[in-house]
Amino acid sequence: MKALALTLLLLISTECFAKPKFKLGNFEIGGVRFRSTDSNWETNAFFDGAWTPLWDAETFALHASFQVTSARDRAGERLLVTGYQGFALIHIYTILAIEGGAGLQTWHGGRDGGTFPIMSGNLLLRVGEDLFDRVYLGYGYLYHTTSGSHVLRAGTSFTL
Repeated sequence: MKALALTLLLLISTECFAKPKFKLGNFEIGGVRFRSTDSNWETNAFFDGAWTPLWDAETFALHASFQVTSARDRAGERLLVTGYQGFALIHIYTILAIEGGAGLQTWHGGRDGGTFPIMSGNLLLRVGEDLFDRVYLGYGYLYHTTSGSHVLRAGTSFTL
């Protein structure tokens, strides 16, 4: 059993850490939709953008996400939203990957402003090696102080 564990560790270490790549020019653009669990809070959507620096070890990757978008508070006032998350990504197939992560989202201003924890998961499909190389579909749950919010995101990722 020790030999099997040692062999697996050796294979993983040579496969995953042989040629890691740092990609600082990764970005995402798309749309985001917030749907509160509070029935008095309207569902709202807006454009979404993020800088997503990546450390890619081929079978898995780690990346950060620094997001900027907008949302409406319960009073209908539009406010700036920034997000900061860390993700672990696993390549399932050559063109398919899943990732999960957690972080914080800050709602700047409005009566519902503040910083709140968020957990997210994304499905990524690699569509090529050109400028726009991935599309993603994601779900997150924002733990707002008064109620939670379901956060749906979709868009494309690119590397400069």
